[in-house]
Amino acid sequence: MSIDSLTPLPENRTVVSEEGNSPFTYIIVDNETKTRTCIHTPGYPPMIPDDLSQSSLSSALDGARILYLDCRIHETALVVAQEAGACCRALGARTGLPHRTDARLASFLS
Repeated sequence: MSIDSLTPLPENRTVVSEEGNSPFTYIIVDNETKTRTCIHTPGYPPMIPDDLSQSSLSSALDGARILYLDCRIHETALVVAQEAGACCRALGARTGLPHRTDARLASFLS
């Protein structure tokens, strides 16, 4: 299934497919041990980078102020992140900004 064969993105940019299923994750938190366990069920069919046309990707990112990726679909996430980065740089954004793994952000993420 190609994302281009789906209904165009509505204003909220949600794609609905009548085939397959969506991925979901259960998160079990143990407050006593301060641990968590994630049980993930991948979606089917999995999204691959070829599913994203340039026009659908640009449309999905148009007007976005933040991009959150859960890193479950690594190859596709990389394509989306690269496009988002290119859009930001085209608008004059700086490069080399801190990211989630940057030690300078540790106090904000804990």
